[in-house]
Amino acid sequence: MYVKCGWLVGAKLVFDQMVVKKPVAWTGLMIGYTKAGRARDALKLFVDLVTEGVEWDSFVFSVVLKACASLEEVNLGKQIHACVAKLGLESDVSVGTPLVDCYIKCSSFESALLAFEKISEPNDVSWSAIISGYCQMSQFEEAIKTFKSLRTKSAAVLNSFTYTSVFQACSVLADCNIGGQVHGDAIKRSLVGSQYGESALITMYSKCGCLDDARAVFESMDNPDVVAWTAFISGHAYYGNASEALRLFEEMVRCGMKPNSVTFIAVLTACSHAGLIEQGKCYLDTMLPKYNVAPTIDHYDCMIDIYSRAGVLEEALKFMKSMPFEPDAMSWKCFLSGCWTHKYLELGEIAGEELRQLDPEDTAGYVLPFNLYTQAGRWEEAAEMMKLMNDKMLKKELSCSWIREKGKIHRFIVGDKHHPQTQEIYEKLKEFDDFMEVYVE
Repeated sequence: MYVKCGWLVGAKLVFDQMVVKKPVAWTGLMIGYTKAGRARDALKLFVDLVTEGVEWDSFVFSVVLKACASLEEVNLGKQIHACVAKLGLESDVSVGTPLVDCYIKCSSFESALLAFEKISEPNDVSWSAIISGYCQMSQFEEAIKTFKSLRTKSAAVLNSFTYTSVFQACSVLADCNIGGQVHGDAIKRSLVGSQYGESALITMYSKCGCLDDARAVFESMDNPDVVAWTAFISGHAYYGNASEALRLFEEMVRCGMKPNSVTFIAVLTACSHAGLIEQGKCYLDTMLPKYNVAPTIDHYDCMIDIYSRAGVLEEALKFMKSMPFEPDAMSWKCFLSGCWTHKYLELGEIAGEELRQLDPEDTAGYVLPFNLYTQAGRWEEAAEMMKLMNDKMLKKELSCSWIREKGKIHRFIVGDKHHPQTQEIYEKLKEFDDFMEVYVE
């Protein structure tokens, strides 16, 4: 009773006075601690349970694994997994599913897959966790592939969280075709009821460039919350439609919806893409006094990006020196990007040095100065940048583009020749190149 009422002090007093503490009493208090954000206290209680020799059951395991997941305690999770295996409970869905979730939350996806394969009859939560895990590991195609397979074999185990993860995968892949089909399937099964799912849909359609579809989802919502408003504003900001993004923000405020920290990231991003320096500064300055949202370093980084994109690098540097936070790696990265775009070599050298000190693993701290030096014809300094990068065994992450044709995704990377139709593709590109040369002449 005390746990359900949220009075954990009272619950602990009653627990301590119990002469015989059954497993249900231990797990009840552990659940209370975990739900209250006191997962470490839940784990301490579990240690006491083990010390006192209390008999474990599947429910105890599920509760302590949830506590491990919230704290990302992968080593303890592995120890508990060993106990689970020893007792022959790996196939039990009530234990296996929290184990899968624990490994995913701890970014140990291979272990999550192995644990998932041991579950004899995975339920909707199990499948949702593994599909979400694929998304977390940026294996979005696998997430969609698993969803399709699951839908064919056992559609009964699909739930709204599963669909939300698939919407996320389609969003990153910018695959409006599959996303629209999944949306239709979710509607048919009445599994898009939550505002979280609808917000994921808005994000998906927005990132696919289908802003009319995003608007249709948004306008179909009875009472869109701040997440939905922010998703819609972000969609327009993402595509550089600043005027519409800012109009939506003002409409949101007029409707009485209180913006949050993420909303202002979207608003400042819109200002950055449109070069609205004064307007961006106004939004940043009024966040706290007008909207009671305290600006973070992320918001100040957005403002640095606004100045840098607009080419007013001296103002950007002045702003960085005056802001209430120490510039972080992202601050200097935004500034350095502006230096490269607008060919500010001397300031770019300063920014590159600062970025390399704060985040020596970020290739931007080497690649962008290299580009600046080559633009200026300073080949020795450019070579030195490459040497620094090679000495640290860093590699620039290659950009990748893709297109879906007849239900199959084709990936393309600069210089890559692994595609089975590479020869035909390059021949066609040469045709286009020759045609454009003639056209330009």
